[in-house]
Amino acid sequence: MQFVLFLVLVASCVEAAAAQSKLPVLAMLLFAVVAIIVLHMVAYMKLGLVKSFTLGTSYPEWPDALYFSLVTFTTLGDGDLAPHEEYRMVSAFQATFGYLFLGALVGMLVTMLSRR
Repeated sequence: MQFVLFLVLVASCVEAAAAQSKLPVLAMLLFAVVAIIVLHMVAYMKLGLVKSFTLGTSYPEWPDALYFSLVTFTTLGDGDLAPHEEYRMVSAFQATFGYLFLGALVGMLVTMLSRR
């Protein structure tokens, strides 16, 4: 249910941005990427993360949560932080979006450059 609400929120943000300022598709895609990273950052701050070297739960401040969100979105996965077992699907969901959005972004950039 949380995933559906998350998708509705991102879609409504993108739709509102497109309706008000007539942003091109590339700008809407970048807006959606930033929204996904920031919303997951907030989720990680509330859900907590496990530090691999101490195995203790921490509720990170925004810089650590932003770092983990960016690392997860880009599917880099350093391994120094991890979600709790019951919240692994949240980070898997974010990594899947990272694959899709970054792939779409590269495809759009190549299309734009090839037209010129």
